[in-house]
Amino acid sequence: MTPDENTVRVPVGHGLTLAAESFGEEGNPVALLGHGGGQCRHVWAETAKRLATSGYRVFTLDSRGHGDSDWTRPPRYEPDDFARDVEALARWRLEADACPPHYVGASLSGIAGLIAAGLFNEAAFASLTLVDVTPTYKVDALAKARNLFVRTLKHGFATETEAARAIGGEPGGVQLSRVLRKDTDGRWHWRWDPAFAERIHHDERTQRLCKAAAAALSIPVHLIRAGRSEFVDDEAAEAFLELTPHLQVTVLTEARHVVTGDPHGIYADAILKFLEASI
Repeated sequence: MTPDENTVRVPVGHGLTLAAESFGEEGNPVALLGHGGGQCRHVWAETAKRLATSGYRVFTLDSRGHGDSDWTRPPRYEPDDFARDVEALARWRLEADACPPHYVGASLSGIAGLIAAGLFNEAAFASLTLVDVTPTYKVDALAKARNLFVRTLKHGFATETEAARAIGGEPGGVQLSRVLRKDTDGRWHWRWDPAFAERIHHDERTQRLCKAAAAALSIPVHLIRAGRSEFVDDEAAEAFLELTPHLQVTVLTEARHVVTGDPHGIYADAILKFLEASI
């Protein structure tokens, strides 16, 4: 993948640097957008453009082992590792802007943001939006997603359309050529470290961390639920509300768990409404 003109590299410690792409004008309130596991920053491109035209400076982020960000050796892809990266990214903007950024994290990045804000450094965040993930997420749905990653890791996909359908997205929802790489055999593979798929697991310890983080939060917190998702049900959302009574919840009835672009602007609308109420 050729980095975009507006892509910067951010050191997050231990010699690791992550890729971040900027949208919007300097001096505007900052929002950081993190993708789900196995994706990259480009899934948030349309949302970032909408936020930028609405007066925000936005950075879409590649998580460690994804997109243009560094891979780790030896592999370190535990939720705590991603959370420390998110905290470092928030501090990066806090130090640059003298104002904490808003953070939006989908799935894995949402878990990372929850732990980072709730347990590591809440002062580095202005607000937290989790996209279709809660402290008591559905472990069986996560196992299903992991099996998909592992199953397609070796053989890949014959076409980009096949890849889009595999994750339940619309083939036109995002430029999949930006989140896939074409191998010498002509097949398409996800653009992430294969070692990541081998380490996708969120055990009881992770859920304990997430619950403790949720209970500790005092900043504005927002949950965006995907109505057609297996990851978050009514019980999980209610449990989140018990831990974080000031939680605001938005349900996107037709959305799926995996963010594959925002062709209809539904994520941008939900995020903007929350951010405007939080400022």
